[in-house]
Amino acid sequence: ALPILHQGVDVCINNAGLARPEPLLSGKTEGWRTMLDVNVLAVSICTREAYQSMKERNIDDGQIININSLLGHIFQTPSRSHFYCATKHAVTALTEGVRQELR
Repeated sequence: ALPILHQGVDVCINNAGLARPEPLLSGKTEGWRTMLDVNVLAVSICTREAYQSMKERNIDDGQIININSLLGHIFQTPSRSHFYCATKHAVTALTEGVRQELR
């Protein structure tokens, strides 16, 4: 739908974030899956689609910006946040992976 409404994506700002109080040892799978879908998968899909849009139109100065949480860089969190923290560490890893793939 995006190419029909607009020419494409030149700037993508990923700012997704969803936290559920679902500890690692007692959390519900549904809560974990929801956090993975929003915090990791959505960021990955939006990044891929934005990149493809830029590549198809030969945009070489486009931007993909991932706004992450401090919890994606530290480990000192309450137990109810450990899974959320893991999803935000995944965003940190994804950001570095994209940077390396774009070299």
